[in-house]
Amino acid sequence: EKVLQQNDRSFLGKLFMRYFFHRYRTLEKANFPIATRENAICLSIITLSLLIQLLDITPFSQWTIPLFQIPFPTLFLSTALFTSLFTTFVATAPIIG
Repeated sequence: EKVLQQNDRSFLGKLFMRYFFHRYRTLEKANFPIATRENAICLSIITLSLLIQLLDITPFSQWTIPLFQIPFPTLFLSTALFTSLFTTFVATAPIIG
């Protein structure tokens, strides 16, 4: 019956369900998971965006998002920091439940 339910989902539905169960297994092991895939990806994005900003690599450091007028590396950096902090500390069992 579980297989039938997953086959009825869209691609995004299947992807989000996989991520949900991945987070569920992660949170079963630790209340505040620090060594996770999400944090590894966020750390690489943070490192890349800081390198782009510090080394002033053009044209990457000059790109802006038209709606916000924020440089692209800064937006990447802030999104990665928010995601890392959110998945590590906010979206955890002690805070939510």
